[in-house]
Amino acid sequence: MRALAARSRYSASHLARLFVEYRGVSVAAFVRDRRMATAKHLLERTTQPVASIAASVGFSDVQSFNKACRRYLGAPPRAVRRASVAGAAGAWGESVGVGVSALRPTGSR
Repeated sequence: MRALAARSRYSASHLARLFVEYRGVSVAAFVRDRRMATAKHLLERTTQPVASIAASVGFSDVQSFNKACRRYLGAPPRAVRRASVAGAAGAWGESVGVGVSALRPTGSR
C-alpha cells in the first residue's frame, strides 16, 4: 500500500479511505475476498492438491488455509471440493457447482 501511495502521491491512509469509499470494503478485505474466491474456484474446478492451491493463493501453510476456508467458505477445502463434485453430479439439485451458502452447516450464520 505504501508503494502504491508513493506512486499516486497520496498518503497511505488517504488512499485506504478512498478505496473504502469507492469499493465499500478495506483493501485487506478486498484482497482476502479475492484470494478466497480464487481458492474456491480452484477447489471446484481443478484437481490440484489442496497444499498447491493454498500456496497459489498466498497461504504459507495448509493449516492457515484450512482455517480460512472454514471461516470464509463455511467448510474445509476438501468439503468444498466434494460439494462441488456432488453438485456437478446433481446430488444437490443443481446442474453445476454448489454455492457457498449450501456449504454452511445448519445453525451457523
